[in-house]
Amino acid sequence: MAYLQETLLNAYLEQGGNSEFRPDRPGLLDAVIQRGTPFINKFMKPSTVEQLRTMIGTRQASIPVLKDQEVIVNRTPGFANIPANLLESANYQFAAYDVFSGFQLFPSSFAQNQIDMESYVSETMNRVLNACAVEIESILTDVAELRKTQTLGFTTQVSQGDGVFTFDAPTDTLQINKAAQEDTMYWLLHSLMRANKLPGDYSLVTSPAGLTPAITEAAKFGPSNQKNLQFQATQIPLDRYYESDSISPGSDVFNGYFMQDGALGIIENFPPDFVSGTTVGERNWSISNAPMNGVGLRANVFMNREASDASTLFTPINPSLKMSHWEEMALWFRFYVVYPYNSNIAGKAQNIVKIKGLTT
Repeated sequence: MAYLQETLLNAYLEQGGNSEFRPDRPGLLDAVIQRGTPFINKFMKPSTVEQLRTMIGTRQASIPVLKDQEVIVNRTPGFANIPANLLESANYQFAAYDVFSGFQLFPSSFAQNQIDMESYVSETMNRVLNACAVEIESILTDVAELRKTQTLGFTTQVSQGDGVFTFDAPTDTLQINKAAQEDTMYWLLHSLMRANKLPGDYSLVTSPAGLTPAITEAAKFGPSNQKNLQFQATQIPLDRYYESDSISPGSDVFNGYFMQDGALGIIENFPPDFVSGTTVGERNWSISNAPMNGVGLRANVFMNREASDASTLFTPINPSLKMSHWEEMALWFRFYVVYPYNSNIAGKAQNIVKIKGLTT
């Protein structure tokens, strides 16, 4: 006589399930969107921004700028001593970047499937958007490396207290020793930028857990202690700290960037068919109504629904999918990375500073 196995009776097949996916933290992308883009009006007119949003790929935006230069002043008045002081102009352009992904979906494959379609689509979308954010951040890192300051003065002057700042010329990196990280770093970073004629509000973007030792040290002391390190929070508030999984600490406490508001910005670009919302049969072009979750940018969205033989896409072969419809979605993030003009980035301080926290 045959008996049912108890394990079969006890098995509960949950619908949907969960996921082991671990999303990345795109701290540099977040910093640019939150602290950079809102302030690009300091160097770019609103009309130029609107042009960049809908400009076709074969065109470039040529932006005029009056260069910084020496003004002649003398101490002898007279008609013969009037200097020309003619300002010099220049133009600069921004490159458009493309980050593209998407996914396919076979709705009929979810018939009697343990994973429901809603859970599957949500999970796939999250993973696609996360990968797009990582790719966009890689582009921003490349631009930050090109635009980082290659010269920085007054490190000797700000290193007279607790801690030492050293600008390493071969790597164009501001190295901050351990003592400075645990005491004067936040205050002195602002003083350093003011001394280099770049005052303003700044944010810190570092590798994961890069500022944890410094924040922990500051938390040990308050107004009633022998020293108060928490006062430095007024210089760089906690909402201006960003951590990025794309930045490696290497063998240091942290690596990262100290960036002025508006140092880098992003302007989304939307090609004509997506702007007009073109529809051809089962194909549809559109623009997402809001910034995409985890990316912070609006996407050009392409949707397509057609018939297909999907039976061989699964193991074992499912004959029910011999004649089925499938759907696909494409997400196209097209954007410009914009920044202020600097006619001599090799010899004139820039408002993006690459920083490194040393272990000693």
